Amino acid sequence: MGQWTMKGSEIVLLGTKGKMTQYLKSRKVRQLVEAPRDKTKHSRKPFAVRDRIEQMFGFDLPRIELFAREKPAGWDVWGNEVESDITLEADHD
Repeated sequence: MGQWTMKGSEIVLLGTKGKMTQYLKSRKVRQLVEAPRDKTKHSRKPFAVRDRIEQMFGFDLPRIELFAREKPAGWDVWGNEVESDITLEADHD
């Protein structure tokens, strides 16, 4: 059924390190983001996704978006379509 029903969805994984509940600013952030599809840029995340993460944890914690297509203010980014803020190196041991 994914051919007809899942192609309009974008899964967002929110990863944390440590006990993030101490930084939680709001528990009232809805998990489901319903936003119109951006027809000008393939696979662009709705701005509401970043906004909700910032509502949950505030602006004073470091944030990174992986596979980014643009650099939002206050976020580090990594991806092949944007100038990355970090460099990943392979461990050759």
